[in-house]
Amino acid sequence: MDGVEDGVINDPRTCTTEILNLDSLLCDVSPAAKCLTAGQIHTAQAIYDGLKDRDGNVIAPGATAGAENAGDWAFWVLPNEQFGGASVVESAKDMLRYLMRHHPEFDVDTFDPANDIAPVTRELMPLDADDPDLSEFMAHGGKLVIYQGWNDFPLRPQRALEHLANVQNTMGGADLVDDFFRLFMVPGMTHCAGGPWAWLTDYVTPLVAWREQGNSGLHTPAMCLPEAGPIPRKRRHDRRE
Repeated sequence: MDGVEDGVINDPRTCTTEILNLDSLLCDVSPAAKCLTAGQIHTAQAIYDGLKDRDGNVIAPGATAGAENAGDWAFWVLPNEQFGGASVVESAKDMLRYLMRHHPEFDVDTFDPANDIAPVTRELMPLDADDPDLSEFMAHGGKLVIYQGWNDFPLRPQRALEHLANVQNTMGGADLVDDFFRLFMVPGMTHCAGGPWAWLTDYVTPLVAWREQGNSGLHTPAMCLPEAGPIPRKRRHDRRE
């Protein structure tokens, strides 16, 4: 798809659900390991499509294709011993109850995440770091490097790209923002670390060189980290333009 046969999609946005063709995986008769039931296909389609409200606004972007077997899908969607045998999705109900504890009218069982998200968003504001106005940080001489796995299941990569675009729109354009803010999109990387390809790298050294020596040519060679230790499978992470 991206011209390199390495099991990783460089930009998974190019792999649409039309290309995936989930319906072609439908089991002919009975469920089996290499096919999906109609219900499973419906669930997978919903995960890829993301969540929209009744007006079509995107509330949560869909999961990107390309690293479904890398562990993130199984960890966040399926029952997990680390969560007492429940899935993270099921555990989220308790988190919502605690978050909305000052709203006695809130009922998690009737909560519609697509259309009732506004009060939850207000409660999350102290935890969010999405202010696009970084003028004080820039004026102070700060340099910012953000890295994001293209296949991070809970922290969808589209949000990082949206934040960069918002900063550019607020701060006067891509050229100005490029002087202090770089975003690295890591092919195949799952939630913060891991994945089927090279993700382990040093972001600190080039950041220090950028801030202290003015070296803005940020390139970060990366390697895999299997259980046996690092092996020299490398992919260069270039910044997102």
